[in-house]
Amino acid sequence: MPNDCESALCQNGTCVPKFASGQPLSKARWLISSSEGATEVGANEAADGDVATCWTSGKAQYAGMHLDVDLGEPQIFFKVLLQVTEPPYDQDFPLSINVYVSNDGNFGDPAASGVMGNQWTWVDFVGAEVGRYVRFELAQPGQHPWSIGEVNLYN
Repeated sequence: MPNDCESALCQNGTCVPKFASGQPLSKARWLISSSEGATEVGANEAADGDVATCWTSGKAQYAGMHLDVDLGEPQIFFKVLLQVTEPPYDQDFPLSINVYVSNDGNFGDPAASGVMGNQWTWVDFVGAEVGRYVRFELAQPGQHPWSIGEVNLYN
């Protein structure tokens, strides 16, 4: 309940801070998967700490293509950064994405929708999000493959 929390803010039964700290979440327990079973490189390349290595879909973007991140346990975060800056993948960013957050892997309404993509795609949520699973889903098709050099979540 909100009155149980120092911040008086509660999200999915978890006390959350009023303000973001800006610190990136640890990626030690993350598992990443995608709707594209056969990709050029593994999905965990998107969370290896090196923007020069990339997960890529290997085919043109389509609405509904998605990348899922299992954070290993519920986490609190305020924003996300998807980066793709290194050639030959530097033009493989999404035109528009929706972001979903879940504690059980079932996704309902998006926490953020219609976020326009570029080489540094920032997603700023209205308040704190709490969840174990995060889905990045393309909202519209594009002519390039979809690539992610690095994904970061910030508390």
